[in-house]
Amino acid sequence: MTSWGWRKLTVISPVVDGEAKVKLSNPIVGQRIEVELNSLLELLELHALGIDNSVNLQEYLAEQGFLVKRNSDYISDLEHWEKRGWGQVLDYYLWSCVLFGKRVNKESNYSNSLIDVNIKSLTIPVDLPEDMILGEVILRRRTLRRYADRLLAESHFSGLLWYGLKSLRNPSVAKVDKSHTFVIFVAVYAVEGIEPGLYRYYPDSHGLELLVKGALREQISHLLFGQNAPLTAACSVFLGVDLYDYACFHPGEGSLRALFIEVGRIGHELLIGASALGLGGLTAPAMRDREAEQLLPLEKSQRMILYTLTFGESRTSEMRDDFGNSNTCECSHSTNL
Repeated sequence: MTSWGWRKLTVISPVVDGEAKVKLSNPIVGQRIEVELNSLLELLELHALGIDNSVNLQEYLAEQGFLVKRNSDYISDLEHWEKRGWGQVLDYYLWSCVLFGKRVNKESNYSNSLIDVNIKSLTIPVDLPEDMILGEVILRRRTLRRYADRLLAESHFSGLLWYGLKSLRNPSVAKVDKSHTFVIFVAVYAVEGIEPGLYRYYPDSHGLELLVKGALREQISHLLFGQNAPLTAACSVFLGVDLYDYACFHPGEGSLRALFIEVGRIGHELLIGASALGLGGLTAPAMRDREAEQLLPLEKSQRMILYTLTFGESRTSEMRDDFGNSNTCECSHSTNL
C-alpha cells in the first residue's frame, strides 16, 4: 500500500483541445494544473499495485498540494458540508476565498471572445407601452402554470429576453459576445419563426445558438420535478453561472451570498419584463441536477443552473382587473416584490 493519497476535493477532468492531457483542480490549495494523461495513468497504475514512485510526477503533485500523506488530510469542517449534500457549493465557496491576486492559476473564460459561432439574431423586440408605470407592472404579476395553446410572437419573445436580461448586456459589443459569468440557456417550445429546441442566448448580440433540436416539453417538465408549466408554455429560461469565473471576479467570503442575490435580481427583472409584455411566468429554483447535466452543456462543479423561469401567454383574453386581481382561476398566486 502506498503512503500517499489524493487531497480531498481534488477533481480530475479531461482537457478538451485535442491534447492528451488532464486537468487537476483543488479549491483547498487553490491550484489548477494540467498534466500528461499517460504519465498520470502510469502513476495510478503503480498506486494500484502499492508501489511508491518517488520521482517526477508524484513529487510534483505533492509539491502542488494534490497528494498528501495518508490520514493527514482530515478536515472536520468538510464533513459538515458533505453530510448535508453541499459539496458543490463548498467547492465554489472555497474558490471564492482564494486571494484575487493569485488568480488561482487560471485564465478566466471572461476574456475569450466567441468567434465563428452560428448565432441566430432575434427580431426587433416589441416596444413597451409608454404610459406603463412600474408599480402597475409589479401589481399585475401572477404565477401561471397553464398557458394558451398558440405560438408566441417572436417580437414578444425577443422583448422578453431584451428587456429582462438588459443588465447582462454590454452595449459596446455589436456582433461577437464576450463570455459572461452568467450563462443563459433557453428552451423554445412554441415561438413564431423559431424552431423548437434548446438554445444558448447571448445578451450582447441578442442572438440564439441552437444546441439541441426538437420538442423538449416532457424533458424540461421532468427536470423541474414534474412541473406542468413547460407542457403548455412558449419557453423556459435557465439562469446559469460559471462558478470559477464568478469566484475570480467576485472574490471574498461574501461572493456566494452576492451570487444568490444577483441571480434572484435577474430572475425578478425577467418576471417584470414578462408582466410588462402581458405574459405570465413560473419560477422553479429546484432541478434534477444529474439529468440537467446530460441535457445542458454543464461541466460539473464549474457551471450550475441556479434558476429556471417558464413563460407564456394566458389562456384567457382578460386575466386581471385594473388592480392586478385575477378574474379567472388561471393564476395561482401573486409574485409581487
